[in-house]
Amino acid sequence: MPGAKGFARERAEFAASELLRCSGCLLVRGPKGVGKRTLARKFVASEFGIETESSLLYARSDPASLLLGAKPRLISEWQMASDIWNYIKKDLDREFSFGKYILTQSTYPAEPEIIMHSGAGRMAALELGTATLYDANESLALISLQDFLEGKADVPLLGPDDNPMTLPRLAEIICRGGWPFSLGKDASEGIRRTGAHVRRLLIEESYFPEAAPFLKGRSVETLRLVLTAMARNVGKEARASRMAAEIRSSGAIPRFDEETFASYRRILEKLFLVRRAEAWAPLLKSAVRPMTSPSYRFADTSIACAALNGGPEGLLKDFPAFDAFFHDFAYHELSEYALCFGGEVRRYRDSSGLKVDGILLNSRREYGAIQIRICNSKNIDEAKRTLLAFQEKMTQNGIAPPKFLMILTSHGFMFRDSDGVTIAPINCLRP
Repeated sequence: MPGAKGFARERAEFAASELLRCSGCLLVRGPKGVGKRTLARKFVASEFGIETESSLLYARSDPASLLLGAKPRLISEWQMASDIWNYIKKDLDREFSFGKYILTQSTYPAEPEIIMHSGAGRMAALELGTATLYDANESLALISLQDFLEGKADVPLLGPDDNPMTLPRLAEIICRGGWPFSLGKDASEGIRRTGAHVRRLLIEESYFPEAAPFLKGRSVETLRLVLTAMARNVGKEARASRMAAEIRSSGAIPRFDEETFASYRRILEKLFLVRRAEAWAPLLKSAVRPMTSPSYRFADTSIACAALNGGPEGLLKDFPAFDAFFHDFAYHELSEYALCFGGEVRRYRDSSGLKVDGILLNSRREYGAIQIRICNSKNIDEAKRTLLAFQEKMTQNGIAPPKFLMILTSHGFMFRDSDGVTIAPINCLRP
């Protein structure tokens, strides 16, 4: 596989190394189970982990002593004793050096009101997500998204018979996800491991004590219902009111309103299981107005599969569901690749009904437009018409046109057509 990587988190290790060179403390955050501590241990000389009730009591009683030890020093799950942040800030003010501390966290801080300083100028953050196809050595790595934004990407021809990706294999990958403990295993074994992990996160509170502070006075069962409602609407832009209505109509909680739904969704965000997908809103001269409300995506699409007890066979029998799950999966891939060059992915919707699944931006705010589709001729033709209409609308409104137009497909062939639209299977990407 040209340019492909074995699963060793090379891109995350490079990012961590760079951030440690320019900050006193590196904060590595992401869902439980993505390998934050494994990554951090490649750089540290000593560590302390808040893993038991005893270690938690110790950390809260004497946070200053947690800073003692050879540097760089790792403190895992620091957010359980939020005052640690303040002590590190004081230490860096007194005696600053680059790469002095690494903190990992699997949730938002348990007591955010204790934190007295943002950490600006002293601390840098690294968002660690689950593995991409590139990380897992499952990408052909033929085209670079960064090169596309810089206008220097060649698109090699790839015939459908030359691409090993198939819909059954893609369904397996979506259900397995990118969790390190599920990679490199037999497909069914990887899917079982992922399902067990997600169930433990949301059923066995003792397995995930970091979640306890957010569940005070709240029901784990209700949190699971909210997650399941979001999973049923994966890849869509369903409103909280609609999903709350689904829960009411199921009879599980007869009185369940939009505000309550949103409060439980915020818990899922604090556990890094769900992420906001922001909208891209350029200033248009026409009466058409871009939509600015965010949608929500899963940190890994396998979370939605596990919440619904779904498997590859079910996806293959329900193509509308497969399409929705593929959208969420592709958004995850694009987002992780964008982080490698300081970029981000947003979506575009406007009041005329024009929709673009992904707006890929770099740090200079240059952008490309991407439609995500299961590969078939009807989908590709429709996606191309939308991309060209979007490009024309931007030009008419005096906005620089996108650096590239891409239809990101599930499998099959790759080429760039006469209109400049690239059709690329998802397993051909690299950062």
